[in-house]
Amino acid sequence: MDCNTVHDRLAAWLDGELAPADQRWLEQHLERCMGCSQQAADLAEQQELLEQLPPPSLPRLHEASFWAPMQAKLAPALDELQRRPQPKPPKPSFWRRELAITPVAITIYGALMAALLLWSVRLNVELDAADAQIQDLTQQVERSERLDAAPLPLPAEPEPAYANDSFRPVNYTPERGHF
Repeated sequence: MDCNTVHDRLAAWLDGELAPADQRWLEQHLERCMGCSQQAADLAEQQELLEQLPPPSLPRLHEASFWAPMQAKLAPALDELQRRPQPKPPKPSFWRRELAITPVAITIYGALMAALLLWSVRLNVELDAADAQIQDLTQQVERSERLDAAPLPLPAEPEPAYANDSFRPVNYTPERGHF
């Protein structure tokens, strides 16, 4: 820490409000720095002089003599205010009068919003069911189109009768070789 930080913390050090680590550090700084130690001594002397002063005398608020001058000035002004006719409250504007929201209107509005919400949920459920039916019908149409487009099976050729059923000729393929 520097001397400016020490100057900021001297009052707290004299009052015993510093943390122990900060207090040790500040005391070590005061041992090394003559300017800061002189300022700490001046501040301690000032604190002792202030403690020797007598406490200030406060006015006695419960005594009538304290309130009498204030009462003398305020009484005529308060009397004048009471004698004046009270102004009428301003008439609400057309929009405030005609469009005032009442608790009944708020209740009706809430009920309408709830009904709209339930109706939209019901429509959403119906739409989901219709979407499922459309998907099912689309799949059925696609399946029938695929079956219609499939080639007809070839007629089965009769297998040649070989003298020895244990041997049958197989064509050569590069992947499999000869059998």
